[in-house]
Amino acid sequence: MNDPLILINPFSIPTDAVDAFVERWEENTHDLRSAPGFGGTVLHRAIDSTATFQLVNIAYWDSEEAWRAATGDRRVAPVSTPAAASRHHITPYPALYRVISR
Repeated sequence: MNDPLILINPFSIPTDAVDAFVERWEENTHDLRSAPGFGGTVLHRAIDSTATFQLVNIAYWDSEEAWRAATGDRRVAPVSTPAAASRHHITPYPALYRVISR
């Protein structure tokens, strides 16, 4: 069996918007649990309020296709629209990775 793909998604977000974002994130994670190919997620919060990335999501997917199918569904978007993300100054930087060394 192949190792899952790892989504690493750091978020640039103002510290005063983090709590509301996390609340929405919890709702979205619940929706993702039933997505085909989803293997779980862990959201990390910076301990330094001046960190460029206040939040970093690590998630596991069986395939790029499964990730794209699930994230194309607006129910699982941390902010409902790109305009809302822009208004709240939230910038995600998602990318899929493979483990190449252990």
